[in-house]
Amino acid sequence: MSGAVRRGGPWWPGILVGVLACLPYVDTPWFDFVDYDDPEHVVGNAVVCSGLTPRSVAWAFGIGADPEIDGWFNWPLTWLSHMADVECFGDWAGGHHVVNVLFHAFNAVLVLTLARRLGLATPSASLVATVFAVHPAQVESVAWVSERKTVLCTFFMLLSMLAYLRAHRVPPGRSAVGWFIGWNLLGVLALLAKPLAVTLPCVLLLFDVEPLDRIRGTGVRAWLTTAGRALVEKFPLLACVIVDAFWTVSVQSAAGAVTSLPWVTRLAHAVVAYATYLRVFFWPVDLGCIHSHPGTPSAATVLGSLALLVVATACCIAAARCGRRLALVGWCWFLGTLVPMVGLVTVGSNGWSDRYLYVPIVGLAVAVLEVVRTAAEAIERHVGSRNPWRHASPARRWSLGLGLAAAWLATLTIAAWRHAAAWRDTETLAACTLATSADPQAHWHAWTWLARHHARTRDFDHAEIFFERAQRLIRDPKTSVARAVAWHYALGKMRMDDRRFGDAAREFAAVLPLRPDHVPARLGLAVALSRSDERGRAAELFEQVLTEKPQCAIAWVGLGDFHLQAGRPVEAVRCLDRALAIQPDDAAAVTLRAWARAACGDRAGAQADAARRTQLGRPPDADLLEAIGQIDAQASETGS
Repeated sequence: MSGAVRRGGPWWPGILVGVLACLPYVDTPWFDFVDYDDPEHVVGNAVVCSGLTPRSVAWAFGIGADPEIDGWFNWPLTWLSHMADVECFGDWAGGHHVVNVLFHAFNAVLVLTLARRLGLATPSASLVATVFAVHPAQVESVAWVSERKTVLCTFFMLLSMLAYLRAHRVPPGRSAVGWFIGWNLLGVLALLAKPLAVTLPCVLLLFDVEPLDRIRGTGVRAWLTTAGRALVEKFPLLACVIVDAFWTVSVQSAAGAVTSLPWVTRLAHAVVAYATYLRVFFWPVDLGCIHSHPGTPSAATVLGSLALLVVATACCIAAARCGRRLALVGWCWFLGTLVPMVGLVTVGSNGWSDRYLYVPIVGLAVAVLEVVRTAAEAIERHVGSRNPWRHASPARRWSLGLGLAAAWLATLTIAAWRHAAAWRDTETLAACTLATSADPQAHWHAWTWLARHHARTRDFDHAEIFFERAQRLIRDPKTSVARAVAWHYALGKMRMDDRRFGDAAREFAAVLPLRPDHVPARLGLAVALSRSDERGRAAELFEQVLTEKPQCAIAWVGLGDFHLQAGRPVEAVRCLDRALAIQPDDAAAVTLRAWARAACGDRAGAQADAARRTQLGRPPDADLLEAIGQIDAQASETGS
């Protein structure tokens, strides 16, 4: 049924799919943030916690942001959504979780609509959407606040796909131009939410094959001509994709997240990763947030995985030859949308992740459904008169299929609900990771999460114990230098919170032989030294950082503090002016400049900074107010 696109359909399946999508996550309003990226991305990010302000909006788009220092990454729309959550819910984690679940429910309804538009009947489209909604592999993308970027990006990707299909059903004219602009704009919004959308133009090309039937021809030349026309219209979105891809690699490299591996390792791992995701679809076990990169897999593993992929591809081709071209479209969707996440470009230390299946699972579900239907028809034709169901009524056959599908979906829903419980809080996530994984890297992460959690709650005794347990795993040859760097840096921050500045300085200093370019560790060392009355060494480090990164506000604040303590208030004001030009809401810089201006005898300036500090929620202390008052007394004495 090439080119057949179903329009509309009953409304109640959409309501049902949306409700089913929420079922595994009914407990999430009572979940907390977890110490896995949530502090850096939401609850502990000072810019995000300031809400939607002109500076925070600019920062979301990279203006005044430095990924190496403040953890900025190129998902502006996601940052804005987190800031909007802060405006609505403050630091109540439940509100942030609810928004994730709502986006997931909307996405499930959009998948249902898209499956209908691709030509599937309502029962088949509902099955695809329900698998998307309740599969346990989706839990990480929904129950983890920091994965807002995945559900938000998918929301705009699906809208762009629907707009694209609509654009090629309307007659040429203003309406067609509007839909053309619409699907391109929605695609750009998806890119701004997460670089996951770089594969969107390829998915749209698949739609040109089926159901739109725009790429066709009796010969190779005719086929290439139609394919070229379909490709040309996607150039605006392709240009945005190329820019976003280069931007992503640049930002991730600056943050030290890109790992260089031999191409043989990357290709072998990609084959095994595809087979792993295929296995997870049918048998969702061993799920978790940490699956470390195994390096080069064995030849037997690669050959077995390759054989599985070849068999699956052959099944989809056979279904397409039997008239179900959507099987091949869905399979190519699965393979294509996973390309950025199978290790060809290695970002982070994970070999594979549950969340990477969030979008590809749609295409895989379509492919599996079409292959199963083709196989069932072939078996029925082959068995013929020997089929014991030959005299059964269509209603009885339908009830059997519905019962089997309902049992499978109920099993997936229960598994997803149980898996979602692992994200209740940091301690639960760490306990589940330790209990279900034998991976040393997963254990390292779990102990580090617990240590950071206890350090954040100022339970330094327990934090020390968990940091020590994480340290033992650093000696494991399977762990990388990056683990040691992260561990020493986290421990240094904990020592700073505990006001053990000498110990903090030693931990930050331990990072630099491993990563001499680690700017946060150099800044931490400088701050720790300044608190340990080694201000000369601290000033040298601040100046070194400013030589490389003149827009680093923290370094200007530290240098201003050094000059103020050294009795050079004019120099201190100059440095603090630079810091506030970069970060106008920096309370520490405002406070120090108030002191520096008071030391210079600038009463008006000191009072203005004191008032500004009050606006930032930190009223000036009595000593500062007394210093400002002394300026008047000194002026009176001089006048008399």
